[in-house]
Amino acid sequence: MRTFFILLITILSIQQVSAQYGRNSRYNGRQQSQIPTTPPPQPDPVTAEEIVAERLPDYQAEFNLDNFEIEVLRNYLTDHIKEVQALQTDRTLKPQDAREAYDRLQTKLKENLGAIMTLEEVNKLITMDFSPRAQRKRKKSKND
Repeated sequence: MRTFFILLITILSIQQVSAQYGRNSRYNGRQQSQIPTTPPPQPDPVTAEEIVAERLPDYQAEFNLDNFEIEVLRNYLTDHIKEVQALQTDRTLKPQDAREAYDRLQTKLKENLGAIMTLEEVNKLITMDFSPRAQRKRKKSKND
């Protein structure tokens, strides 16, 4: 009887040990994937020229600009966006200093645009929405 009891305890403990350490177990949580994981590739940052090229047709249609005004606007906006992107990537600035620098850039842009546009047009240009919904709405209003 004593040997039967020892044999029973041994068999039960072997099953428990094998389940705990993953031998012959279907529910082995310690398995590792054979495929190494790599981080997804980062998208290329959008350049200032690409942003301006995308928005310029909307500006031209909205404000009826001639070729000279379009080129001046292209230069002003490209320079402005480059400065804003540089400001966004500068991690040495405190948030308050970055905000003040951004406000100065906005003021400079408004002054530059004032040479080719009225104040109302400048304010409208700065606040233009370029979400897909707003772009569809502008296209729809042009067609009507």
